[in-house]
Amino acid sequence: MPYHRLESPTQTRVDAQVQTTSGELWGRASSTSTLPSVKAYRNDLPDGARGIEFETAIAPTPGSGTPHEARWYLGTNGVQHIQIGIVDYAVIPISVTKNTQVP
Repeated sequence: MPYHRLESPTQTRVDAQVQTTSGELWGRASSTSTLPSVKAYRNDLPDGARGIEFETAIAPTPGSGTPHEARWYLGTNGVQHIQIGIVDYAVIPISVTKNTQVP
């Protein structure tokens, strides 16, 4: 199943390039949680939208997200943990299939 992230202040062109090169997607805890998670939308990147489309072998955390949004929480099988300073990140391996954030 494809997933996508839309260009935003937390999904910049630089982020898209790093994700394409590294094959990783990172996520921090949301403002209402202490558990880091990677967040993305389900399905293909909409036509004309700026963002990345990707695939991953890691299934989203069961029972999380919505029909339109997928979440991979730290502690889910295959979700890796990286800590930088005092900030924890959830990390999943991805393969970017489309990047429309390139100039």
